[in-house]
Amino acid sequence: MIWGVGPSFDKSAHRHLDNIFRDFFGKLHIPPKETVFQYFYHEKEMRFRPWDQVLADFETRIVAPYDQLYVPTIDSVSYTKILSHLTGIDKKTFFTGTTGVGKSIII
Repeated sequence: MIWGVGPSFDKSAHRHLDNIFRDFFGKLHIPPKETVFQYFYHEKEMRFRPWDQVLADFETRIVAPYDQLYVPTIDSVSYTKILSHLTGIDKKTFFTGTTGVGKSIII
């Protein structure tokens, strides 16, 4: 539910939504450091982990024009993982978000 609703709002609404989701899902023990959108549930470990732990190290190798560079971010990594999971279980998906998070490249 968090990732089904939250990403369609801009970052300024995330803190408000964070409070709502934490109240609603209080028993899940979501880490308090960031908003709920900075975490994903790791099923094998049965706990929430930060998306930034999934980010691969990025090496600056400029071999493409600027407008074709792709730099992995928490948003692009989380969107990629969620899309991969949903398409893997044959679920229809609608992606929305701010400009520049990589939706076109991911899809």
